[in-house]
Amino acid sequence: MYTGEEMEKLDITDLDTRPSKSRKRKAKRVKGTVTVRKVTRRQKKISERRQKHPVLFAVLDNLEVVGIALAISVFLLEFVIINARVPSGSMISTIGVGDRLIGFRLAYVAEEPQRGDVIIFRYPDDESQRFIKRIIGLPGDTVEIRQNAENPELADVCVNGEKLDEPYLAEPMLYDPVEGGKHTFTVPENSYLVFGDNRNHSNDARFWTNTYVTKDEILAKAIFRYFSGTTHFLSFKMIQ
Repeated sequence: MYTGEEMEKLDITDLDTRPSKSRKRKAKRVKGTVTVRKVTRRQKKISERRQKHPVLFAVLDNLEVVGIALAISVFLLEFVIINARVPSGSMISTIGVGDRLIGFRLAYVAEEPQRGDVIIFRYPDDESQRFIKRIIGLPGDTVEIRQNAENPELADVCVNGEKLDEPYLAEPMLYDPVEGGKHTFTVPENSYLVFGDNRNHSNDARFWTNTYVTKDEILAKAIFRYFSGTTHFLSFKMIQ
């Protein structure tokens, strides 16, 4: 055993206060690097100007944000979507007078238009105008308008000999006795036959000089309505 004097010596002489090798290694591992950034004269000047003219710089910052937002909006409207207002009732009851809707410009980049799609396109008789109708005939289709067998006052649309189911019509299509009430359309390649859903009150392919809409004339596929022209309120509805 140690005596009291020896223990005192141990406390003083045997207690090594120098860091051991393992402690040195740990210390090396936890060492970090502190980077001090030097403030340039230009940054100093801008900082001083911001302090002297805080309102001006706040306005400039907001203008920058607005400018970026406008650039993004222009890009979207030019290349991605169409924001359209429908002025007529040719697509009732799917789309009402004054409805506002969004069309997707890229809908037909990877796929072809389908029968039943509602499209926004350049009017074939006057490409400065924009129309919205529903695709009835695809390239190569034969579309006929025939007198209804049960009710001679009504007409049916037949595609390739089969009656087309049209639940979207505002009202039954009336039979037109002109030319015997039978109209036949043979849709050319890369073209589409389009009618309005309000069939009895629609200026569509049946009456145009240039009957068919080419794929190049299609601007977008109508996706959804976001504003109702009837209620004059925001109203979201998918267009089918």
